Amino acid sequence: MKPSNYNFIWATDDPDKVMVFNSLTTSLVEVGKKYADLFALGDFMQSLYSIY
Repeated sequence: MKPSNYNFIWATDDPDKVMVFNSLTTSLVEVGKKYADLFALGDFMQSLYSIY
């Protein structure tokens, strides 16, 4: 899964994880909150720039 305008992110029962659903491909993935911002399109570029 990659950053997309079609991604929906919501919290889970585990405070350290979130669910990401892509409504275009119907992909569903559970990821750690540490990586959740990479699935939000607007945050993706900012995250890339903050690495450098």
